[in-house]
Order: sequence, then C-alpha cells, then structure tokens
Amino acid sequence: RDFLEWLHKNSSLYDYFVELDISEIMGLDFVLRWRNIIAKHGLWGRCIQAWHTDMTFEHWEAMVGSSMDGSRYVAMQGLRGNTDMIPYNKFIKLAYQNEVRVHGFAFTSQYTCDFAFSSVDSTTWMCTAEYGTILVLDGCRVRQVHPQYGQEKFLKLAPRFAAQNNLSRDESQLDGSLISNMEKMIELERRV
Repeated sequence: RDFLEWLHKNSSLYDYFVELDISEIMGLDFVLRWRNIIAKHGLWGRCIQAWHTDMTFEHWEAMVGSSMDGSRYVAMQGLRGNTDMIPYNKFIKLAYQNEVRVHGFAFTSQYTCDFAFSSVDSTTWMCTAEYGTILVLDGCRVRQVHPQYGQEKFLKLAPRFAAQNNLSRDESQLDGSLISNMEKMIELERRV
C-alpha cells in the first residue's frame, strides 16, 4: 500500500513505473493479484508490466493485449548466465504489432543490437562511475573512454541487422519496415 500511495502522491514526477518485479520471489498468482490492485487504483495506464521466464508466451500475449486499455509499455528480462536464449524477436514482434513498446531489463550483452527493444537498462552502466570511465553508444558499439588517460576500449556488440537495416527504437518505427526486419531475424533464429 505504501508503494501505491507514493505513486499517487508523486504522479507528476514520472510517466511510467515498473510494477513490483517480484514474480520469481512471490509467484505469478501474487503478481496477477497485484496487477488487479494497480488497475483498481487507476494506475494501470502508466504501469510497465514485467515478463520473466517463469511466465509463458500466453502470459506475454495477455500483457501486450491488455495494454490496449492500459500502458503502452511492457518489459522483459535480459539474458542471464547459463540459461537458454529467449526468442526475443517473437515477443517483440507481437508487442509492436499491438503498438506496445518493449523495455529490456539488464541488457548489456553482445546481442543488444540484434533486438529492436524500445529501451534497455543495465547496472553495468552505473559501474562507469566506479571506474572513472564514460560509456558512449556509437551505433551498435559501446565505446568506453577513460578521459583522464585518453584510453579507449571498444566493446563490440553484434551489429548485424541494426546496422544493415537502420533499426530504430523510437515509436516511429512501429511500421511495416520494422516488422519486416524482425520477421527476417525470426527466420534466421529458426535456422540457427
């Protein structure tokens, strides 16, 4: 209840908020009940629902479908060590077909540019303050610059389709060209 009170009291400070991302701890039933409470409090339109691998594709379909009367933004977990690759393109394509944006949690990997997320985050970006470097996104590369010593280190990310097809993560790309490019990526995943 404290979280809901805070959301109401500070609603002018945010556009969206992420639901309490606790399905792996509390279970899916708890999360579904929590989503209903958020909706009853009139906050559903600004809530970013989070999908994790303890959920099914059918849950994802419901999330992007229910977004028609709620938020136009959903999120999904990033890659984790020793886990199978999630078919991100399948998920993202369905969201974009429903005109819903997708955020990738904890997404700092060589695959970042292979998926047309609307946005991503990672605590890795905060580590730069600890080490005194600056990370700059340069196309599909993350350029790490150490200003004090003039050192540069490039962390090459996979630019396959993003560079070839000029994929953009903004709302203007929710058209047929992005879907067409995503279909190409999905077909490539099937072959691999």
